[in-house]
Amino acid sequence: MVRDRADQRRLNPIRAVADGLASIPLAARAAWGILAFWTLMLAAPLVVPMEGAVSTLHGLGLWATGLVAVGALLRLGVGQDMEGARALGLGAAGLQVGAAELRIVWAAVLIAIFLGLIGVVLGLMTLAVFGIAELNAAAIQARDWSAVGPVWKQAALAIFTLGIVAVPVLLLTRLSLFAAASVARRRTVSLDSMAIATGSGWPLFGLLLVLAAGPVILGLVILKGVIPAAVAGGLTAILLPWVWAPFAAGSLCGAYRQLEYWTPDAAADKHYRDLR
Repeated sequence: MVRDRADQRRLNPIRAVADGLASIPLAARAAWGILAFWTLMLAAPLVVPMEGAVSTLHGLGLWATGLVAVGALLRLGVGQDMEGARALGLGAAGLQVGAAELRIVWAAVLIAIFLGLIGVVLGLMTLAVFGIAELNAAAIQARDWSAVGPVWKQAALAIFTLGIVAVPVLLLTRLSLFAAASVARRRTVSLDSMAIATGSGWPLFGLLLVLAAGPVILGLVILKGVIPAAVAGGLTAILLPWVWAPFAAGSLCGAYRQLEYWTPDAAADKHYRDLR
């Protein structure tokens, strides 16, 4: 295994965003089959009543379709072109189920278990600290902040709460490249993906904010009732597979290629340098 110095690796989020934009037309050419099927699955509730077993089967099918699509998009993002993606197992029109998909699922399960344990610890810490603070619970419920307790206690608890919230956000940021790493390294990469983001946490966090902006804006538009539900469903069925998912996968893979330090052996050095 070969490593370079972490302080020599810095993420350029603008370059990563450019990689994401370039991935949109590439995905349309190389993974059109699975993206079209994903669109149909997303649009199905607009024309088919989702009740009982139909809803369950649709949910499972949508999950499986999304997994296959993500696997195809990550192969394209890591490989950077159709030839490189095929070397990583990309199927015709993006239709494939291989070891990469299983690795992504297993890594996601391990990360979910880890974050769940962290959440339990943080929850217990929060209960303990707020219990020790002995604030006026009735005043909190009534939103009478002047009667809650001393101002210094409220300020200290506010800072503590921000710290508690920051922990999972920091972890999610550091873990966000696990799927790209699992595809590129051809092995399950879960918690060890945090090392990839060493020294680039803030730029990577900024990149994640950019990627989240689109879904958040669309979600707010839907919640506010700016557009009819049927139109919103149709837009989601088109924009998610054909625009946002390729853009997000391409951006994260672009970030991964900038930050990756690992090669399986010395003979593979040239291949991994080419990925950058």
